[in-house]
Amino acid sequence: MSFGLQFTQARLRRFGAEEQGSGTIEAVLWVPMFALLLFMVTDVSFIFNGRSEALRIVQDGNRSFSTGRLTTELETETYIDEALAAISPGATIETVLDEGVITTIATIPINDLVVIGTVPGLSDFNITVQSQHYLEY
Repeated sequence: MSFGLQFTQARLRRFGAEEQGSGTIEAVLWVPMFALLLFMVTDVSFIFNGRSEALRIVQDGNRSFSTGRLTTELETETYIDEALAAISPGATIETVLDEGVITTIATIPINDLVVIGTVPGLSDFNITVQSQHYLEY
């Protein structure tokens, strides 16, 4: 065996026995998965937050109609639509007054609520928020 081949074999053995940097390989494999999980949790959190905010807005609109601040169903729908525009420009609102009960249904596309869009299969769904109040005046 020549000196160059022995030197190369010795370097390869030392390289194979070296443990420094082995954590880097694991990090390269696991960090993208943790990042994806974090992004998915973020999207779901924004969906739940948007739903809660939409429910609050719908209840506020119904309460305003219930107490006489808003006088018609169309006025209530317009109020809710304007308030929801910051959260969901694609929201649809329907308000009905039937036998003294005000019912409002807001339908919001999930795409309006997510930030990153990492949860697969959610783009075709809508969130529906419904609230009812008795007419008080």
